[in-house]
Formats: sequence, C-alpha cells, structure tokens
Amino acid sequence: MIFRNLFSIFPEMKRMIDYPIINCCEERMSKRKYQYNEPKNTREHIEAIYEEINFSERGKRNYTQDFTIKDLLTRILSTLREEIYKKNSKKEDERYSLSASKTILVLVGITLIFCGKADNDLNWISNNWLAIKLWGIALTSLFIGISLEDIDFFKRIWSFGVTKVISTLAVSGLFIFCTGKASSLINGVFHVDASALPYTRTFVSGFMFFEYISPLIIVVILIIVVFYVLSFISWISQEGDKDYFNFPYFPTLFTLASVVLLVVTINFMRDNFTDFELPVKIYKLGHALDFNEKYTCSNIPEGYTVLFLGDRQDRVLVDYGSPGSTDMDKIIGGRGSFVTMNDYKILPCDDSKQTTYPLNP
Repeated sequence: MIFRNLFSIFPEMKRMIDYPIINCCEERMSKRKYQYNEPKNTREHIEAIYEEINFSERGKRNYTQDFTIKDLLTRILSTLREEIYKKNSKKEDERYSLSASKTILVLVGITLIFCGKADNDLNWISNNWLAIKLWGIALTSLFIGISLEDIDFFKRIWSFGVTKVISTLAVSGLFIFCTGKASSLINGVFHVDASALPYTRTFVSGFMFFEYISPLIIVVILIIVVFYVLSFISWISQEGDKDYFNFPYFPTLFTLASVVLLVVTINFMRDNFTDFELPVKIYKLGHALDFNEKYTCSNIPEGYTVLFLGDRQDRVLVDYGSPGSTDMDKIIGGRGSFVTMNDYKILPCDDSKQTTYPLNP
C-alpha cells in the first residue's frame, strides 16, 4: 500500500508543500484508518503513509498478521539484537572454555614436572618419574605454543605462505644437519658406520636438534616474558583501586610456565650435552637400543653384547666393556659415570662351533 500511496502522491508534490497537513502527523492515531480503506486525496495519502510508518497494533492485538512497516522494522531490529546477543554469548563461552582449558593444561603440566622425580616418596611415581616428567614438559610446551600462536604478531607472520615454506625448509635442513652430526658422534664412540645403530642415531639426532633449536626458542620466550613482566608492572603501578578484571592473568601463567620450562631445559642441556656426558649417553643408548645380549654366534661366549653388522649380519661388533645400567630413565635423566668405551672387536658370527676366538681384544 505504501508504494501505491507514494506513486499517487508524487505528481501532486508541489501542492503538498502548501497544504496544511502537519497537524495530521502530529497526533498519535488510536486505530488504523486506511487498513481497508483507499485514500482519496493528498491529505489522506499523507495520513496513510504516516499510519504505515508510525502506527502499531502489536500492543493491542499480538495475534494480528497485518503488520505495518513499523512492526516489521521492530521485529527485524529485535531479531538482529537477539542474533548479536547469541553470537557474543557464543564467543564469550568459547573464550571462557579456551581460558579454562589452557589454565588446566599449564597447571597440570607444571605439577607433573615438579612431581616427576626419581626420589619421590610414592613408589609408583619414583618408578615412572621420567614418563611423568616428559608428559609435564609436553603439556607445558603445548601451553606455551598455544599462547604464542594467540599473539597477533606470530599469527600475522604465520599467515603468509612464504613463512611456512621457509620454516619448513629451515627445520628440514636443521634436522638433516643434526642427523649427520649424530652419525659423526656415533662413529666416534663405536668406530663403525652409524647406519648399524639406527635407533641410537634417531635418538641422538633428536638430542642434536633440541640442542640447536633451543637457543632460538629461549630467546623468543625471554622477549615475550619481558613484555609480559612490563605489563604486570604497569598493572601494579596503577594508582587508586586496581582493576582486577584486567589483571594480566595469562601473561602471569605464561611467565611462570616459561621460567619452569627454561630451568628444565637448561638442566637437561647441562646433564646431556657436555663434552663428557654426550659420548657416555651415546654409548649407553647404543647398548640399550641396538646392541644384543642374545646371539647365536658359537665362536663368541655368552655374557657379551654384540652389534650385528652388514646386510648379511655375518659379522658382529663385540663390546668387552661394561655399559652399566641401560635403563632409559637413568640414561636420559641421570648423570653419566665413567665407562670404558674402546674395548671393541669385530668378529665373524659363526654357527659351526669349530672356531673359538680369544675373549681379550
């Protein structure tokens, strides 16, 4: 109806200017006059337009289906407000859920790190302390990684494809370099090609990768911790009543988790990557992962550990020394002790029981 009213009134626009119609728009209507009646003159057309825009019967008859433009706009506005409220509530729920998950994650991680000790009073923890500590380190690292990803700087940098390509190439190149470094170290300990000790080379490559990438991670974390500490100092230095709603909660958790992880990292590097410790770790890892205590070589008495060499595995590297304990928790988490690592001899593996080689190298 409103479009018909507009088209009918448009030719008489000049006469409308001088027509005394203002009073018809100033009074609130008590009922719809032109719902079923056709306006006949310019004044009635103006009244019909005003009625269509301003009048509403929703307060009188909620069951009516004859909505005016005002009713429709009110319903649209109400629906939009409801949708905006639902959307904001959903975002708040997701943000609260993420915050709670991150808090639980970091608290569990730090708790596991501190509980993972070999001298714990609980036998179960003392027997599984390495696994508990590794899980704590993993959860704490996960929290730090998620927190770093939430920072706008890293989020924007990582959004570029060239960043992903260069990062992938850098990590791949570093791991190849670490594999070569690990092979060289293994050869220096056992005097054979590192391909004969694949599991040991994998572990040592991981150690080397961690050693070379840890300085970069430490520097990045320290820079972020400095900014978070400054934000905490800024909040502390506020005059008057503190706004606890804006308390730097997650920066504080991030700083705490970073300090704990840095201490663990520094201790791990000190216990594993010194010039004395690393060869001992490689030696014990080799015996724990690749050497064999059971063999069928009749020319080699029992009681030694051997490493099979070659594709045919018809030769063995016999170790006449004693590696001591080869438990993984003691190898990775303990300090090295003096061991003799040069009592090796390469012998054929003979099943004929005709030849017996001397025991001493």
